[in-house]
Amino acid sequence: MADTIDLVLPVKPGLRDDGDRMRICLSSLERYLDCSRVGQLLIVIPDGVAKESVQPTTWNDLGLPVATKVLHDHELLGLNPLRARVGGWFTQQLVKLAAAAHLASEFYITLDADVILTRPTRYENLVESGRAATLYYSRQVHAS
Repeated sequence: MADTIDLVLPVKPGLRDDGDRMRICLSSLERYLDCSRVGQLLIVIPDGVAKESVQPTTWNDLGLPVATKVLHDHELLGLNPLRARVGGWFTQQLVKLAAAAHLASEFYITLDADVILTRPTRYENLVESGRAATLYYSRQVHAS
């Protein structure tokens, strides 16, 4: 979809309070994100977790302003017999990359349950002249 941006949120309910953090993340999106140019919110959960248990149907008792889809890891990655060996963090990174094949927008943002917006954000803040916005920092800012 031209001129829209999608959101991808991998969560693991029950792990380090991801369910509660997801609600905080969604609250920040409700408060600060201009959803008029958001295509969809894709929530990705581990296999074995019931989709109904993470279905966000409201933001502060109002209907979600964007289309929402919940998928299991395997629906993006296919069979993943290495999950137990490679760990959840690595699987989450693969999910974030694989999400591109399941989205209609040219751009998407990958979120984590503990990522929140702190100021108003519009499509134009994220995409400039048809390219994803990029911030460059001096190496001294994050010296190793």
